[in-house]
Amino acid sequence: MPPRSIGSSRWATDLRIPGLRSWSLTRHPHALIYLDGPDHIDLLRVLHHRQDISPTFT
Repeated sequence: MPPRSIGSSRWATDLRIPGLRSWSLTRHPHALIYLDGPDHIDLLRVLHHRQDISPTFT
């Protein structure tokens, strides 16, 4: 799992979902989409880089 609060918060702003973060995997063309909670993280999706994230959360 990615370290807490290290992933990008770009999608949180674009999709208006507080705490939403993404972490790109270096050796694979995938990104982890997760919510950063106070004492844990919730992994929501593992997306291929060619997938569009917007339909996933609308």
